[in-house]
Amino acid sequence: MEFRATLLQASGDDVLRWFASGAQEVSAHRTYLNQINVFPVADGDTGSNLAATLRAMAEKPTPNRSFAGMLQSISRSGLENARGNSGVIFAAYVDGLARESGPYERVGAGEFAGIAQRAVRHLYRAVEQPQEGTLMSVIRDWAESLQRNAERFSGFPELFTAAYAAAHESLEKTKEPLSTKSK
Repeated sequence: MEFRATLLQASGDDVLRWFASGAQEVSAHRTYLNQINVFPVADGDTGSNLAATLRAMAEKPTPNRSFAGMLQSISRSGLENARGNSGVIFAAYVDGLARESGPYERVGAGEFAGIAQRAVRHLYRAVEQPQEGTLMSVIRDWAESLQRNAERFSGFPELFTAAYAAAHESLEKTKEPLSTKSK
């Protein structure tokens, strides 16, 4: 993910760049994500569905310069264009981000970490039977890392780098069958 070197406050333009970068990353790793897809069915489409959903989020929102306004527009695009379980789950999380973004024109890293953490509750309420060891866990672990590191890093680049590492570690754990995780 590319950042302006000293990004301390994020606007709607920054949020859209984050989603565009995320869409590119997921698309680049789509095959790998398809291969490790084991729940609810190992149908090999998680990466493709998540890539399509993120692409819609990055390409179809109505432009808005405010942080909250852009998240709301991205959320609408995601909810209207989500594909598969992974797309619906991610769109539900982004909807939680939008709902928690309040009236913010711009946010700092610490404010964003709080928004991201609170949005996890929206996600878990949106899914009838949440399963640990899935995309939901990756999202939760990413948000928890943001919250843990919010005081340590004042800028988004460092904060997101730490959260990316936590999400990657969590993603690797999703390769284990769910039956072995409960033992």
